[in-house]
Amino acid sequence: MITIRLRSPVAPLVMVAVAYAIAQIVFVSAADLGWDETVYLSQVNPHVPTEYFSAPRSRGITLLPAPLVALTTSVPALHLYMTVLSATGLVVAFWPWSALLRGQVVALATLLFTSLWVVQFYGNEVMPNLYVAYGAVAATGWYLRAVRDDGRGPLTALGASLAFTALMRPTDAAFLVLVLTLSGLAARGHRVRVPAVIVAGSVLGAAPWLAEAYARFGGPLGRLRAADATEGGMGWHVAIGMELRSLNGPTLCRPCGVPWHHPMLSVWWLALPILVAGGLVVARETRGAVAMAVACGAVLAVPYLFLIPYAAPRFLMPTYALWALAVGVLVDRLVAGARDRARPWALLVAGLILAAQFGTQHLVLRHRVADQRRSRDAIQGLAGQLHRLGVRPPCTLAGSQDPYVAYYAGCASAAVSEDNPATTPQTILAAARHRGSFAVLTRGGARPSYLTGWRRYGYTASNRRHWAIYLPPVTS
Repeated sequence: MITIRLRSPVAPLVMVAVAYAIAQIVFVSAADLGWDETVYLSQVNPHVPTEYFSAPRSRGITLLPAPLVALTTSVPALHLYMTVLSATGLVVAFWPWSALLRGQVVALATLLFTSLWVVQFYGNEVMPNLYVAYGAVAATGWYLRAVRDDGRGPLTALGASLAFTALMRPTDAAFLVLVLTLSGLAARGHRVRVPAVIVAGSVLGAAPWLAEAYARFGGPLGRLRAADATEGGMGWHVAIGMELRSLNGPTLCRPCGVPWHHPMLSVWWLALPILVAGGLVVARETRGAVAMAVACGAVLAVPYLFLIPYAAPRFLMPTYALWALAVGVLVDRLVAGARDRARPWALLVAGLILAAQFGTQHLVLRHRVADQRRSRDAIQGLAGQLHRLGVRPPCTLAGSQDPYVAYYAGCASAAVSEDNPATTPQTILAAARHRGSFAVLTRGGARPSYLTGWRRYGYTASNRRHWAIYLPPVTS
């Protein structure tokens, strides 16, 4: 029985998933939560006030940690829980590909994907991008199996995968659905059934987003317009250079005017399209499956490379996941195709290149984890300073990074920095009069004119950033 399991084409994939989980536990130990995480968690955490949920966000990711945060506020427990989910999701996502490509190719693809610092960094975080990647990989694999198999199993799995992807982020899923639907219409014998499942699955997953759009924004178009305003104006923005400059950090490049740090560490990114093209050339009998993975990966990159005016390394994780399959095919073919005498040398060269890639990605990971730990510890310190000044629950914060600081301080947020259109200087002043403990945060600088007469307290955080804390004047 053990021998059969070890020889299963899925066994190498499971081994990579275990290694991925171990890497997160050992190397990714950011002490606290990031800004976006606090917004998502506040929607389901009964122990903190709910933060403002802006139009571009989707609530799907909040469902994953909900069972745990209902039981405990422990951040280490949350990180471990999300690590297990991300490792399990890796197996579930790439599972259908084990029947389309060789098992060792799928394992190599997942190894390449999880070696990226950004994939390890976000593995234990409550962020949707990795799970969009998982949903896209699974949906593409099950689509290919559905068009070649008349059984209900692949069709059901296809619909479920697309529903999951749309639940995580409907706007990303829309690009994937476009490619799969057009391909499904062209598939022989499946002109109605497969496209119908694609549409039904995606609509089902997007239903919560659509319901909220009608409840809060006047419908889907209203929500998209609100998202456009929050994102800084959707349209034609060539963000390829911004993605390249942010490749090794920062985790969010907005506005993205940073220089290109450590160009040598970005060679893999520049070479990726060439490697993917090479995988297509050598794929032979699996070329159709590889081409679909490449096409879906390319389409999922479009909104982040051409439609938004800023960048973040996590945005392209779905593309990396799908394109890793083509690169895995290329490496496998080059090694397997080498002559007997040359094969050990081919293995050696491939091993050295992969080791160099893994090593450089680990260096970036260590730097990013240390940077985020400093930043998050500073926010914790700021929350502690607020408590020392008497700003304690029940309380409300407004101003710079107010949702992020509010989560740690146990306060509600006026969501000034989340682009809440209902928050104005007038509403802040009104809230300060009626909500009890209240504070406005700024990153130093001149006193805002509407805070004349408020008490000002300076604070220098552990990362040497200067803050100004404004408290309402004392009334007799």
